[in-house]
Amino acid sequence: MSKFVTVLQSRKFWALATTIVALVGSWRWSGLSTQDFANGVVFAFAAYSIATGIEDNGSGV
Repeated sequence: MSKFVTVLQSRKFWALATTIVALVGSWRWSGLSTQDFANGVVFAFAAYSIATGIEDNGSGV
């Protein structure tokens, strides 16, 4: 449970969530193409994954 709470308190997680919400809004109401939406989602998750990996610095291995 503590890992879940840690993730919810992370600024990286909330930046990811905000990015996804902004992408959905842009896609739904501003005419963002589906391909650009998908690219944005992939880039957002990649950035989150890289930032989390850098923060952990391999300590879980």
